[in-house]
Amino acid sequence: MTSELLENQLSKLLYIIENGGLIMAVIFGLGFLIWFKLISLYYRGLIVEISPNHSLRNRSRALENDHTIVRALISICPLVGLLGSTTGMVVVFKAIEFFGTGATQVSLALPRVVVPTLVSLIIAISGLIGLIIFEQRVKLKEGRQLAK
Repeated sequence: MTSELLENQLSKLLYIIENGGLIMAVIFGLGFLIWFKLISLYYRGLIVEISPNHSLRNRSRALENDHTIVRALISICPLVGLLGSTTGMVVVFKAIEFFGTGATQVSLALPRVVVPTLVSLIIAISGLIGLIIFEQRVKLKEGRQLAK
């Protein structure tokens, strides 16, 4: 049961990579980098929280730099997806030019237009949700420290 589920998910991932084109490597790299930075922000916030030597201002300044980087990466991700869609449109137009509009090759090339944008939007939205959760956590912790 578990091996069938794993094979099914792996085949879906391979479909996305094959039909997305080379830009999918960049999109997945951005997604990895976004979540790596978010997780490092979370754990660095915990370490700074445990250490009593850091003031609230130093903690806020240290976390703000990575916070800005994560926001920039989240903003860039949909743009890279649109770039993938544009290169996919070129593939579709070449298929139309070579085979005509009624050929099955045209329909096989259409996922190259949709898949990069869809995946990049999913990655950007998940990163945005992770960033909002982190921001709420920081506000909650700062409110507790100010109340002390």
